Formats: sequence, structure tokens, C-alpha cells
Amino acid sequence: MVIHADLNGYSGRLFLWANCMKRLFLDHTVGMRFYEKSGRWLQALWGAFCVVAVLLALCQLLQISEDLWNPPWSSIAATFARQAEKMAPYLIAFTLPYHLLPGSRTKCGVWSALSYGLFTALFTAVTNSDPGLLWPILLGLGAVLSKNRVGEKQGMLLLPVLALSLAGLLGATHGYYESALLWLLRKLGNNNAVAGTMFGVLNTLLRPLSAAFEQSVYLHSAGGAVWLDGQILTGAKTIFAAKPDRLATALFLSGKGLQLFLLPGFACTLADCGKARSKAALALFTAGCVLSGHTELFTLFLALESPFLLLAFAGLTGGCYLVSVLLNLHWGFLQNGGIVEFLLHNSSGALPYLVGVTFCVLAYFVSRYAVVRYGIAEHSCVWLPEDLRPLVQELGGLQNILAIDDDGVQVRNSKRVNTLFLEGELKEDRFITDDPQIQTLKEYLP
Repeated sequence: MVIHADLNGYSGRLFLWANCMKRLFLDHTVGMRFYEKSGRWLQALWGAFCVVAVLLALCQLLQISEDLWNPPWSSIAATFARQAEKMAPYLIAFTLPYHLLPGSRTKCGVWSALSYGLFTALFTAVTNSDPGLLWPILLGLGAVLSKNRVGEKQGMLLLPVLALSLAGLLGATHGYYESALLWLLRKLGNNNAVAGTMFGVLNTLLRPLSAAFEQSVYLHSAGGAVWLDGQILTGAKTIFAAKPDRLATALFLSGKGLQLFLLPGFACTLADCGKARSKAALALFTAGCVLSGHTELFTLFLALESPFLLLAFAGLTGGCYLVSVLLNLHWGFLQNGGIVEFLLHNSSGALPYLVGVTFCVLAYFVSRYAVVRYGIAEHSCVWLPEDLRPLVQELGGLQNILAIDDDGVQVRNSKRVNTLFLEGELKEDRFITDDPQIQTLKEYLP
């Protein structure tokens, strides 16, 4: 059967886009190399991710306690929590050089964190918004690369210059970036369902870069405006605080509550796929993200695992926002949007929880399909000798290798195996061969 695609229509454009993604991340060498290295970065960051998730959750709970109960100690605790929350990215910037560099790794980690401080100061001053959690990761990698390529002393001089240059470049283009996103949101705003869905998808993908787009919707006119008690209220959070039953709540806030239910579904898939990391740590990390509402941390985690898990998460998030608009759910938040806030501010009865559980189950099956079909970066930290790397490349990369036994290799996707340059026979998901290099390769894989 031949499938014809109308390349001028939306379906045709979607087909071309999906094909490009496949070529980039599955077939292209650059994409494969990136995800063969990302596992090593994730392994180094994993401890920091867990600590940051728990820290952010505690900070969120302390801030909520101030708003609800206002005990004598709440003001001091909430102030401490806000300051501790700002320290989380510095821990991430410190962690990468500390784990990936030999020798004076503590010094390089501290220098990376200080460079991130310079970056944050300039970025915040220019853009008047907080940077996302992607930048401490990039600066940490910059510290590793600068030391490995130019030496420790030169690298320590180069890194602050890199941080300030990057902050200046982002600051110079930030206005255009924010204006383009807001223009897109207004362009689609004639249809409430489309506008809410697009906000959910864009905010999920772009929140690790900057909080500007999110703040424009939550606190400013992009999130709507209402006339109340002789004054104009702007921003979805501001409107929710005064009138929770307004449309802005269903458009821009309720979807995040449903999104929180996606995290356990994805975590269950990653726990089932045999990752080396502790399931208890994965559960702690997921719980921290759900309690804190900082889903951008979970987004970065998925991005390092697989681009297809990231796209699945963004697509399901768009579905959460779409359903919240269609069902007119009015439950929101005033701070970061942790699950406790949604429990306290729910005015839609049991319906959000039923929908959330449905999305949790859907997230499990969608993410499991993505893992089974495309793989994750579970072998990314494996070192291979030079003579075995061409063999692995012809087998479709490390992500494509499921197991090696005495008579061949079990692969995830048989279409990625290049049988023209390999001696053997391909049968469904198994490549039958007696090549001695296959058994040598087995010794390097976990």
C-alpha cells in the first residue's frame, strides 16, 4: 500500500517534520552522538537533580504554609525558602564539572557556579526575568570543555567571559524572542482551545530557557485582563486570585494541574525499562517535581533521555491544556503550581482528579511505546575502543542494541541495521552472525 501525503496541507507538513526528526535523531550521526553522550551527563547530574527536586519541594511547602496558616515562624521560613530556591541552579552548575573532570574538580565546580552567578546577574538585569535550568547545565559543560581543550588556568579565565557573552547575546535577542511568542499566542487566541494548547506545548519546551514567556501569561496582559472593583487586573494568576471562575484559569492554569499527573506515568516507564539508577531515587525525584511544580526539571531530565520522550511529554501536556479548556476546569495556583496548591484551590470537584488519572495511564503507555520503539540513553556512558565503533554504528548505535548472546544481537529497530556492511542475517528483531567482534562488544556493554 502506498501512502500519499499532501505536502501543501497540515498533514503533509506534519509528515515532513516527523521525517526530519527521525533522520536527525535516529539516522544522523550528530544526533546519535549527542544522545550517546547525554547519558554520561545525566549520570553526573542525576544526584543533583534529585537533591534539587527535594529542595524545591520543601521550599514550595514552606511558602504555602506562610499563605495558609501564617504561624509565627512562617515568614522567616518562607524567606529562607525563597533564597534556597534560587540556589538550586548553582548546585547543577557545580555538579557537572565535579563529576566529569579529574584532578581539581572541586575548584572547577565552584568556578562554574560563580560563572553562572555572573550569567544570572546580567541576564536578569537585561531581561527582567529568571533564566531557566538549561543554562547552568550548559555552563557546567562549558567548564568541562574549556579545561579539557585549553587547560585549567586558561579555562577558568575563559568561562566567565563565555558566561557574560552568552547572557549579553540572550539579553539582546530576548525582546524579539518574547514578542514572537506573544504574537503567536495572540494569533491563535481567536480559538480558546488552540491558544491554551499552544501555551502548554510552548511553555513546556521553552521554560528551561527562560521564565519570560510564562511570566508574561501569568502576571501580565498576555494572560488576559478583567475589570473588577474599579481596576483592571492582568495576568492569569492575578485574575485567579480575585475571580477563580474566569476563562483565564481554564486556559493557562488548570492544564498544569493535569500535567503533574503525567510525571508518574513517565517515571513508571523509566522504572520498568531497567535503568541502572535506583527506582527509589527516581520516585523521590518525581515526587519532588510534582510537589514543587517545577516541571521544567522533569522536562530537562526527559530531554537528556530521549528526544521522543520529550516530544511525547510536550504533546500530552498540550492535551492536558486542551481538555482543561473543553471541560472548563477552574483550579489554579498562585506560586509555582505544585500539587498541594491544586488540592487547596480546586473548585471543580472530583473531575480534575479523574481526568488526571486518565492522563497518567495514557502517559505510561505513550512513553512506553516511545522507549520500546526508539530507545533511551541507557548505554550512553559506555566507552568503546576505536575498532568497535564502526560495528556499533552499523548496528544502529548503542541505543539500538538490546542484548548480545552467543549467536547474534537482539536489536530494538531492525530497520537501523545496515546489513550491506555486516556479515550475517537479519530475522525480525535479531541479527544472526558469528562475527567475533560481536562477542568482544558484549564485554563492554552492561
